[in-house]
Amino acid sequence: MKYLLTITILMFSWQGFSKSHELDYTFSLDTSYPASSNSTRGFWQFGLEFEYLGSSIFDYVARAPFIGENILGRLLWTGAMAMAWEKPQYAFFVSNHELGHGTRALAIDSTPTYTWTVGGATGHKDIFSFFLEGFGRFNKGATTAITLTFHALPTEWTSTVVLTAGVNNSAMFSEFLEKEVYYNTGHINQMRAYMRGKMDAYDYARITVLGSNIGDIDQLITIYNAKAYAITLDDIKSGSNNSRIFSFTYWAYAWGVYNYIVNGDPGVKAFEVGGFKLPDVSHFLNRNGLSYKISSSYRATNYSVPFSVEKIYKGEEATEITVGYHMPHKFTFKRSGAFDVRLLYNTNSSYGLELSADRQLGQGIFTVGYNYYESDTLMGERSASNLSDSADAGTELWARYSWVY
Repeated sequence: MKYLLTITILMFSWQGFSKSHELDYTFSLDTSYPASSNSTRGFWQFGLEFEYLGSSIFDYVARAPFIGENILGRLLWTGAMAMAWEKPQYAFFVSNHELGHGTRALAIDSTPTYTWTVGGATGHKDIFSFFLEGFGRFNKGATTAITLTFHALPTEWTSTVVLTAGVNNSAMFSEFLEKEVYYNTGHINQMRAYMRGKMDAYDYARITVLGSNIGDIDQLITIYNAKAYAITLDDIKSGSNNSRIFSFTYWAYAWGVYNYIVNGDPGVKAFEVGGFKLPDVSHFLNRNGLSYKISSSYRATNYSVPFSVEKIYKGEEATEITVGYHMPHKFTFKRSGAFDVRLLYNTNSSYGLELSADRQLGQGIFTVGYNYYESDTLMGERSASNLSDSADAGTELWARYSWVY
């Protein structure tokens, strides 16, 4: 009885809100927010800052004595906030999926229209108005109608790439969150958004009825079969699920939930061993087959070297390698800035470049960046914001100002 009493006192003793979770959140204006910019990166940045809003709400309530000062309170609050934030998260998740289709259409000068399929308003031309309507469309479906125009790219690109782009955009937002966890600090309230992105292809394939000609995955399987790739629904489901299970950021989020409940710190940091970030895995559906991408980074004292390898394992063989250099620098607030450059090479002799730099201006951060993707790269297939008439490459020059709070 004495020991039981001691354990009970320890469990419900004051733990407070851990000071080790020190992260400034941001609210930004980005030149890539207007629909005309056709930027997946810009919408991921919006999604990250939308998650910052949820994280800041979580933090504010968690500081209340009756919630943050004991294990039971933190356990109940974690569950309650996960349920409350799921609906807003769903609105972004569906919007980001549909935007994947839309950006691939806009990249080739075609026009997307976004519509919630059950009781939705007339189709949206702008993804942000579609997102706002999504707050009242929890667990409802959506569709993107595309008016195609002539373009120099082959028909295969305009059909297959547009089909794969929804689930791919979800997976790439999860990669965006992985960078946040590694370079700054993630938050346990973002875990559901991370998992949705990893599992989008799995969930889509799970409800697909082959031969129905309904849905992206059914049509994509038909195209793959015509190419003799022998890709099945199980291949897509297992690839998507593997990307979750074998990504160490997923387990970092899981550990973060446990650590918050027990110790009161909701922050999530990447696992590192000997300076190396334990790897993350992404799974993508491409016009030429299915691919796995393994990403990691080496962190030295004053810089880090991110790198990744992506390989099509079922379909037409191709490999894409990315190597970068990330040099952080401190600001007067807790969030740091960086100079970041990444070079991309595909074994089909195509290239890509990502470049960005931050500078503190007042109580905020000014960032400029430039992306260049040749359309034959896997990243260009998924993210090039615009493509020239010759269909060789797409570029994006962008700037952002972020207020820190």
